[in-house]
Amino acid sequence: MIPAKMRKVIESMDSELFISDVSVWEIAIKASIQKINFKSDAKQIIFKGFELLGANDLVIQKSHIFRLLSLPFHHKDPFDRLLASQALEEDLYFLTTDTIFRKYKVKIL
Repeated sequence: MIPAKMRKVIESMDSELFISDVSVWEIAIKASIQKINFKSDAKQIIFKGFELLGANDLVIQKSHIFRLLSLPFHHKDPFDRLLASQALEEDLYFLTTDTIFRKYKVKIL
């Protein structure tokens, strides 16, 4: 369930929403190993989610990868580290309830 504050930001007309390829990649991996179960085709559900949210695709850029070179090792999850790197490199706010991102000095809502 999405917390009310996050839902408000997501639904706000003033907010431009990005969904990272990193998140889609992680969801696909979890679906393939059945850690996440979709009632129908995961690909269609993900694309429909993008459409409903009016979200932009945050493509993984080399600059995001190179930013990892200077990112401290607060933990070793490669997906979280790349998400933090993208948020920092693109100067984006990050919508999360995961407190680990605060250690990376990511702007969190």
